[in-house]
Amino acid sequence: MAGHPADIHPGTELRHAVMVLAAGRSSRLGQAKQSLQINGQSLESRALMLALQTGASEIVLARAQTDSRALPECQGTPLKLVRPPPGGMGLSLKAAAEAVDERIDGYLILTIDLPYLDLAHLQSLICSWRTRPTQPVASAYAGTVGMPAILPSSWRQRLKLLNADQGARQWLRESANLSTVNNPKLAFDIDTPADLQRLRADLSPEFHELAR
Repeated sequence: MAGHPADIHPGTELRHAVMVLAAGRSSRLGQAKQSLQINGQSLESRALMLALQTGASEIVLARAQTDSRALPECQGTPLKLVRPPPGGMGLSLKAAAEAVDERIDGYLILTIDLPYLDLAHLQSLICSWRTRPTQPVASAYAGTVGMPAILPSSWRQRLKLLNADQGARQWLRESANLSTVNNPKLAFDIDTPADLQRLRADLSPEFHELAR
């Protein structure tokens, strides 16, 4: 069965799932990140669009238990909704890992608060992962590594043991075989009102229409 390092052979068609983490409370921002819009598209919808464009075999969307919005269409790609308990990214990753198809070879982890993330970066991560599908690949920025990242399916059991105080970033930092794709723009995320104000003032036309 695919999903175990010993079972991935040269020439195997690799399958990846995208885990979109959109269950955060956005307490520091003071409003839901999920509904903030860029050019008429919510941050969650934008992340899902990017997930689709990567050619994912399935998408797992983690939403808060109190989020009652309708589930979006994903153009024929299987979409699974999970509702982790409140408490942190670790619980979202755990819920997504429990739901993902066991035949998947790698998990692309996306957060929704990276307005400068684009498809080219995700494609670079996937290309790097395909050369060594049993090893993780992470984004590098501001002297550290983090999301988006692709985790090999052999990490699934570890993900299922995560708790509210844990995430995968420390594992990435400690991995001796980690590959990275550099993108300085990903150092910026939307976490506070000041971040939102900065984004609204950005000179790039793509972000001029961020909804108020």
